[in-house]
Amino acid sequence: HSDQQEWRSSCRFELAKTAGAVPGSQVEEKAFSLVWHYRGAADQALAEAAASALVDRLLKLRRAWKLRELRVTQGHKTVEVSVRSVTKGEIMRRICDTRRNLGESFEAVLIAGDDVSDESMFDAADDDFLTIKVGQEDTRARYFVDTPEQLRAFLWRFVS
Repeated sequence: HSDQQEWRSSCRFELAKTAGAVPGSQVEEKAFSLVWHYRGAADQALAEAAASALVDRLLKLRRAWKLRELRVTQGHKTVEVSVRSVTKGEIMRRICDTRRNLGESFEAVLIAGDDVSDESMFDAADDDFLTIKVGQEDTRARYFVDTPEQLRAFLWRFVS
């Protein structure tokens, strides 16, 4: 679809321009989104300023193209632009409901995430799901750990 390609091309240009100006950052292309990652940037202050400027430019592009379905999200050391019309929580809910309807419910569900886009999964989780936020930000997860390393250590203890 040409509109899809046009927004993608314009947004890719903006993300690539930002990645070029912030050493250690990179652009990731996904099926329905583009993500600029700056976790590895040497100068985090520069990266944070670049992230804010990038979000502003992407929102201007969205208005100029009149693309209401285009979402711009600033996450944990990421800026994502997507046309995804469903959330991670809706997808997770659909998977769990399908299994339940087939009589094959999951025995246990663990949901862990470090990004604002993961909050929809925490929100949609059943009361008996184990939900873990990685990081100190406000969350709807029941538990949190500070770092990915702490999550890995917890999971290894859990399965040992």
